[in-house]
Amino acid sequence: MILGRGQARSEKAIVAEYHRFLEATGGIENPEILKRLKEAPGVLRHRIGKPLDQWRDDDLIGLYQDRTKTVRYGYSAFVAFLLFRGYRRATLRLVERLPLGFARHHRRALEPYRQKLRQTQQELGYTPQPVGSELNLLIALLAVVHKPLAELTRPDFEAFRDSYQRWYRAKQQSQAGYPNPRLSRLEFYLVHWEVFPPAKVVFRHDEHFARLCHAPIRAAILAFMDWCDAKYAPSTIHSRRAALLHFFLWFQENHPPRRCLKDVTRPVALAYAKHLKALREEGRYSLIYCNDLYRSLRLFFEFAIRQRLRTSPHRNPFALGDLPREPDPVPRYLPDHEVRAVLAYCVQGASLIERTLVTTLFQTGIRAAELAGLKASDIVEVQGKWKLHIHEGKGLKDRLIPLTSQCLTTLQVWQDTGWERANDHLFTHYGRPWSSPAVSTIIRKLGRKLGLVGLTPHRFRHYVEFRTMPS
Repeated sequence: MILGRGQARSEKAIVAEYHRFLEATGGIENPEILKRLKEAPGVLRHRIGKPLDQWRDDDLIGLYQDRTKTVRYGYSAFVAFLLFRGYRRATLRLVERLPLGFARHHRRALEPYRQKLRQTQQELGYTPQPVGSELNLLIALLAVVHKPLAELTRPDFEAFRDSYQRWYRAKQQSQAGYPNPRLSRLEFYLVHWEVFPPAKVVFRHDEHFARLCHAPIRAAILAFMDWCDAKYAPSTIHSRRAALLHFFLWFQENHPPRRCLKDVTRPVALAYAKHLKALREEGRYSLIYCNDLYRSLRLFFEFAIRQRLRTSPHRNPFALGDLPREPDPVPRYLPDHEVRAVLAYCVQGASLIERTLVTTLFQTGIRAAELAGLKASDIVEVQGKWKLHIHEGKGLKDRLIPLTSQCLTTLQVWQDTGWERANDHLFTHYGRPWSSPAVSTIIRKLGRKLGLVGLTPHRFRHYVEFRTMPS
């Protein structure tokens, strides 16, 4: 009910309010059109043959079949009023099927919302563009949840979003079935208006550990994950959870009689270290990943012992020196022949996203995470020169990186033809900003196309550092 909650209690009162609404906010100067719109409630009631409060979706949908455009617009003016004022709750099916013409006869009444969307677009630094799509989505959202904007909650929005995106994917003719990125942008607007808070990451640890058979072990793990939820960032929480699940599934399979934490003895820990070594030798896991898995288990058992969890052992079975030490990383520079191969591919056969990523990495030397987080507003002009503003890079430091003309042109082409424009982030997937793995995946795939082993975004960075070193 985007125009507020109506107070009329009878059909006659609703129609009278509709007439006053048309006269006050319709902006209709032609008396013939105004007369036709005022007559719409009576025509609808006559053709449906039921009182207003008994109208069903099928009754309304059926009215629009084989009707002229002029007749349908007259119907839509009154039906939209009923939805806007909350006299009728819309279903997504009704919104899909009816040509309600949301902003046609009620444009003046909806103008404050249109201006609010435009203002928010400017405040968030988005590229100026029409906001009609977001306005229609907002109207549909409030009509379906049957609440004014001030009463909208995140569960209301998420329920509407899930239903709407299923319909939207099914409607598309392409097999990809992409969701509507405009709905993600509307979510950003609603969060900015403080209608509801940003979405929280819900981990559902109990579902992930449901495969573990023994209750004492599950209880200890869930207590540890509660502690991780309060202490760590989501990415670290995912890593800790994956490490515990990996070990205890292995433990459950290889030591079925053992049912509690104290059964994880020192020999069991060493057997698991040998298991990780075998995976590493097969090329399935890296040494760094194996150390991360082992370190998470040591941390978990330290927590269990410190908190005196049920069946916890007296000493930590996982020791620091059980796995080989991680080697100090040595920068891997791109040799000239690999640089030539990548650049030649960008000129001849690369996709737009490949060309954009490679050119930006080569010309600026930024990290994968910094590239993934770039916004359109980060391309700034300082004293007549274009630069890239990196916010809170490594060490939480900001820095400005000069842009070459080639890099600036490439980023501008991406903005014109490749950018989803769901928000200010330059690189998004269905409206959601990228993370660094998305950049790494594209670069690794590019390397495999060209037969270049171990091509990563960071090697571009080392190439830039090597190229700028004093001779």
